[in-house]
Amino acid sequence: MSHANTLVDGEFVEAVPASDRGFLFGDHVFETMLWNGQSIPLWPFHWRRLHRSCQRLGFVAPAQEMIVAELDRLTASAAASTAAIVRLTVTRGSSASGYWIPDDLSPRRVLQIRALPANISEQQGRGLRIKTASLRLPHTDFGWGLKHGNRLFQVMCAQECTRENVDEVLVYREDGCVAEAMASNVVLVESGRLITPDRPDVWGVGLDWLQTLNMDVQMRRLTRSDVENAEEVLLVNSVAGVRPVRELDGQPLAIGTVCRTLQTHWQGLLE
Repeated sequence: MSHANTLVDGEFVEAVPASDRGFLFGDHVFETMLWNGQSIPLWPFHWRRLHRSCQRLGFVAPAQEMIVAELDRLTASAAASTAAIVRLTVTRGSSASGYWIPDDLSPRRVLQIRALPANISEQQGRGLRIKTASLRLPHTDFGWGLKHGNRLFQVMCAQECTRENVDEVLVYREDGCVAEAMASNVVLVESGRLITPDRPDVWGVGLDWLQTLNMDVQMRRLTRSDVENAEEVLLVNSVAGVRPVRELDGQPLAIGTVCRTLQTHWQGLLE
């Protein structure tokens, strides 16, 4: 990634100090966002989650006005006139105190832009092949809902996707309830209604967007039986939008009209 595609504390550089707590401990939060060539359509949802996440981790988020100005500089420098992915990372800053947190830390801002994966459109059309993940999420409330920097679980899930030649994995908690996919929230269609797990590890911005459509989105405890009996199984995130699951653990699934309707709404964000 070239310097023109990365801003660190407002400077076009690629590196962060080795003393950065985000690098050392995963002590950071981040947002992965869709740039449609003109703006980040879901920015208000991303900013709200980032601000809330910083508060929960106990440090102050940078001013929104500063982040927006840096986003403008980054996208202009990268000549991003078509859809792309922007990642905003906010770390607690640098320290030489181990786990202990000094009082005078200054949060660090890292903005990066990269190309949108070429296969997203194809996946939206033909659907995803997924499998049940071999790993289970611990049944704990620590960090629930936060997009924090400790993503080793997701890295291991991505490794499983590569090994098993699938597009995604469906993740269950240790208690047997559906949590989410590796990089998306799970939405089931049941009698025309949208159902999503009540305790995903990360509450995705894509779910916030769904709730703006005046759709009946219900949150409840979901089990394997619910997935098997669903009319449609969808994966939703803030970059790829709505993607249908066409195969789960080798079994074919239907791609229905609810998915296609939601995809039409999503396409409006790109125009």
